[in-house]
Amino acid sequence: MERWSDRMALAALLLLGLAYHLCLLGEGVGLIDEGHLANGARRLVAGEILYRDVYTVYPPASFHVAGWLFELFGTSLFVTRGLHAAMTLLLAGLAFEASRRWMPVPFAFLAGALVAATGWSVVAEGSHYAYLYGAIPMAALLVLARADQCAEQQAARDADPSGAVRIELGRGALVGVGALAGLALAFRLEPFVGLALAGGVVVLVRAGVGGRGLRQLAWLVLGTLLVAVPIGLFYAAHGAFGELFRAVFWTSFGQYLQGGEFNLPMPPLEWLPADPSRRALRRAFISWEFRLPVLLYAAAIVELVVAGWRRRGAGPTGASATGRTLAPTPNPAPIPTETLQRGALALFGSVLYLRATGRSDYYHLAPILFPAYVLGADALARAWRRFGPARAKILAWPLVVVVVVSSLFLHEFDRPLRRALHHADEVPVVPGGPRIERAHQLDDLVRDVRGRTREDEPIVVLPWYPIVYFLAERSNPTRFDWLFPGYLKTEAEVGAFIDAIDRSAARVVVYSPISIDDREDRSLAAFAPEIDRFLLRRFEPVKRYGRFWVLVRRSGNGPD
Repeated sequence: MERWSDRMALAALLLLGLAYHLCLLGEGVGLIDEGHLANGARRLVAGEILYRDVYTVYPPASFHVAGWLFELFGTSLFVTRGLHAAMTLLLAGLAFEASRRWMPVPFAFLAGALVAATGWSVVAEGSHYAYLYGAIPMAALLVLARADQCAEQQAARDADPSGAVRIELGRGALVGVGALAGLALAFRLEPFVGLALAGGVVVLVRAGVGGRGLRQLAWLVLGTLLVAVPIGLFYAAHGAFGELFRAVFWTSFGQYLQGGEFNLPMPPLEWLPADPSRRALRRAFISWEFRLPVLLYAAAIVELVVAGWRRRGAGPTGASATGRTLAPTPNPAPIPTETLQRGALALFGSVLYLRATGRSDYYHLAPILFPAYVLGADALARAWRRFGPARAKILAWPLVVVVVVSSLFLHEFDRPLRRALHHADEVPVVPGGPRIERAHQLDDLVRDVRGRTREDEPIVVLPWYPIVYFLAERSNPTRFDWLFPGYLKTEAEVGAFIDAIDRSAARVVVYSPISIDDREDRSLAAFAPEIDRFLLRRFEPVKRYGRFWVLVRRSGNGPD
């Protein structure tokens, strides 16, 4: 009966997530992040090499996976959105499976549902691939948890007569976890660092800090190298390993640690607002979402430390107050598997949380909340077991439904749901994907660019909004699909960028003088004045579409 209820809950969870994402499939267009993934993948399909020919600050896997899918199903935003939906549902299923090891079915369902069906504005208005780097590390943590449980059971069976328990994780499982960590690294650095920390702690807790522990860690490292080395060799063979290393290990993650041009402070904490409007409630709710993960992670880590300290304090022998040794006592039981798993998930989530501290907006918060969803559901389950009504397990389901519906309400999911059900504000399709708010501006811009250029003719889009390349189906003569402060660090790099445009056959530039967050100090004229002056000298504006200007090359200013 329990397995039947698990299957039913998992099926309901996946159906909920699928329905949720089908409502979002035609919502919005990510002008920046979604465009960067889609156009980067499109350039790889055309034969260009990431890092050498296409600049990015992210690891390569998401671009290559999207490129392979484009080759199979055609070049469309619906393909990358389908990939996002599939990876999100996989993550939700893995969150349910991991949660089910600690908590009853309703609360495991809650953890999965919060992963599968929250944060719609980030999905619709943002990247549509926020969870691409969540499912793989979650799978690694699940494999690690199962290996630990199997090792604990085996150790209990093999305990010697003195009561000593020797726990050793299987080599195959450790290599598998390491390989999944290497794959996670190919998608994003932060999950890899979190997995390395969580896996290392689990191994050292079980095997100790001595030689046995180091040998177990070596199997983890071997698994990681089995994935990472071939990727490094591929890019080394194409002359792009140096750029790959800088992008993965410094440019992206390092900017979060050192502070950057686009960092945002943590929003102030709000209690119940005086204004009862849903917008005010949502703002207060999100201010708590930034802080609750810290409390959940800290509680799980403290629980692990306390369990370890108690085990360390209960030695195999006792001593009297006079110092006389007493009779030996049995070795203490190992740290419970559930406690160790909670601690490992909290350590992983703590590293992932760094992404939300660099640029503290909901767009960067939502994709890293899934470890907190699992631990939060676990905390609710433990409170329910302690304080809930006895012999009334069925009442947990209404509680879970209330939490899920409240989350959907606070995240304003009814907006896309109304559009999906009533076909209000129908979403027409332009080449490559659906429209955005005030979509006629983007539609008209794409139509204009396509009308002014041939299919084989490049255009330049500055400084952001790579989605224009993708929708217009035009190539970029430079490495940079977008420019952010710090990408071009020297005068030589700026000169090479300008020269690439000047020598190309590009006759059309799509230019937005407005910063993505409307701050003048972050406009192209502020952080790259040489490029701004070059555009004014070589090109002239002919048409405006909202925040976009179409510039055409001045007569007599063709390629040298």
